[in-house]
Amino acid sequence: MFYHSNDPAASAPGDPGIPVALYTLLASLHALLLCLWCLSSCGQAISSERSLKTFDFLRTTRLTSRELLLGMVFGAPLMAYFVLLCTLPFTLILGLYAGISLLAMAATYLMLLLLAVVLSLAALAISMMTDRPRAGELLLLLALFGFPAWASVIGASGNSPFPGLTAILVIVGLLPLYHVAPDPYMPITQLTHVPFFGFQVPSLLVSVVLYLSVGAWLLLILLRNLKKDREDIRLLSRWQVVGLTAYLNVLLFALLDLRTIHSKSSNPADSSASDIALGYLGLNSLILYAVGLASLTTPARLRSGWVRASSSAAFYWSEDGLPWPWMAASAIAAFLLFVLEALVARPFIPFSEWSVGGLAVGLFVLLVFAVRDVLFLQWCALRGFRSPAVKGMLFLLLYYITALAVTGFFFHSGIAWFTPLGAFGDPELGAPPSVFIGVVLQLAVSVYLSIAIRQRLAPSPSTPAASNALAS
Repeated sequence: MFYHSNDPAASAPGDPGIPVALYTLLASLHALLLCLWCLSSCGQAISSERSLKTFDFLRTTRLTSRELLLGMVFGAPLMAYFVLLCTLPFTLILGLYAGISLLAMAATYLMLLLLAVVLSLAALAISMMTDRPRAGELLLLLALFGFPAWASVIGASGNSPFPGLTAILVIVGLLPLYHVAPDPYMPITQLTHVPFFGFQVPSLLVSVVLYLSVGAWLLLILLRNLKKDREDIRLLSRWQVVGLTAYLNVLLFALLDLRTIHSKSSNPADSSASDIALGYLGLNSLILYAVGLASLTTPARLRSGWVRASSSAAFYWSEDGLPWPWMAASAIAAFLLFVLEALVARPFIPFSEWSVGGLAVGLFVLLVFAVRDVLFLQWCALRGFRSPAVKGMLFLLLYYITALAVTGFFFHSGIAWFTPLGAFGDPELGAPPSVFIGVVLQLAVSVYLSIAIRQRLAPSPSTPAASNALAS
């Protein structure tokens, strides 16, 4: 096919010919092969050790977690890298023959290496949490592989407030190096330069920042837990979880294009400051529940922490305490970052339109409901349920379905009593009296759950008597 391009009849005048098509085909196959192979190999690297009962060799080896991780990231998919290196000279020759610069090809394969490493770290993190390979993990890995394309479609849609999401798909940032426009009807700078912290930045640079930052968090998670048993795994420390909350909120505002939400815009479909606040509440509701789930303490650690410092307030801020203080710290961090964004965005949107007070109330309502649900999950863990998080979430799902069905048919304003929907400012659902009643009810339930947890942690009064009787 390469030599066929020399035939004058094979290509029209001005057509780059077969070499460009072959280079594109080989580079695309390299990306697909390397990424899928890394996901498959690293997705089974740790779980297969557990299923083969050889994980203890990893835990007791003199190799550090950093050395083990280096071997897994580049050793498990070694054949994929070998195949790529064997075929890379042909790709480079075709690229040079087609007139593609060495800079473009070098940037392409460096970004491919970065993407493969990040996907390998993500697959290892998933494999670390399981005891044996499962079909569900493969589906999760495939969904992870398809996320960049999905997010890029959202970012490239018309009037999207997050055009920077197109940077997740690395190929958009590489197009200027190949002197190819992404769309013949669209200027090349519209997609290859995206807003990042309010400045127009090359999309390739944003891609590097996104993948490096995500890879750093995954690396931190793996280095903390690579040599631990499943029951001892804690993805991040409590303060690191609060830092992750701040990172996600900063990333949200970094990718947000304030030009599309300008209050003087003539397009009625553009978002307003209230729409941003609603989206911010929705994101942080997910973050609060994720922080709560990540901060759940195993019963053994919770009991040992209670025995050591039950009479001290330090117990609640310790690594072995209850999750709710760290959820509150995450909510405070999210609120402070929202206020900072409102101050920075004054040239686009007046500070008075951001409704800082309304967002504070909404975050507080979401925090109250999230704390109640996470305390219920912690109580389920102390009760000794098998898979307490899964069963507890199923109970909560049943509760919310029942509450929405009953209140939706018979007591519409009661939705704000039993669900966190009142936090989003709907006048029909979240009238101030209904929201206040809902907060009071959920605080009472949270206090009751806290008392129940304390009773489960406290030693039984009959235990010392029984011990003395046995001793005598």
